[in-house]
Amino acid sequence: MDKSPSYIKMCESAKVIQTMWKPDFCDFFVSVSSGRTSLCLSLVSELEKKVSYLKSIKAVWLPRQDQL
Repeated sequence: MDKSPSYIKMCESAKVIQTMWKPDFCDFFVSVSSGRTSLCLSLVSELEKKVSYLKSIKAVWLPRQDQL
């Protein structure tokens, strides 16, 4: 997984890709507010809460190549 600053900046500026993100188990994201990279580990039933949380921390999805 590429967590370099240049990849994060590229993902953040890819607005179309970010709007297509449907958080799923083991997706990588970075919190813009804290700068920490994390994995989505929620159960599917927790997805609605997770999406709300991800918006609140201004998460940027870091898609893998197979997700593009």
